[in-house]
Amino acid sequence: MRLLIFVVAYNAQRHITKTLDRIPRDWLASIDYKILIINDASDDQTQSLIETYIAAHPQIVITSLNNQVNLGYGGNQKKDTTMPSIISTKLLFFFMVMGNTRLSFFLRW
Repeated sequence: MRLLIFVVAYNAQRHITKTLDRIPRDWLASIDYKILIINDASDDQTQSLIETYIAAHPQIVITSLNNQVNLGYGGNQKKDTTMPSIISTKLLFFFMVMGNTRLSFFLRW
């Protein structure tokens, strides 16, 4: 199975680390996955926390993109021209994760 876990972040310093920690590591070990985080020009410490998390977890496949201008919720999801190279055409499942999403609910589905 191939999976993209898409994390949208804006001023998420309070919950970005907790959100990423809730992605089950044992489950990721058994699939082909990518985690894509798009930070929508946060003006808090969100980007710094994302970079620290990636450095502390080199075993997790995470790509982080940082918008220089806030595009809003919908624009953040549609904007990036690098998306086609990150998202494979053979992708079978796609999950969008926000601060209050319980990913384990979707994984049981």
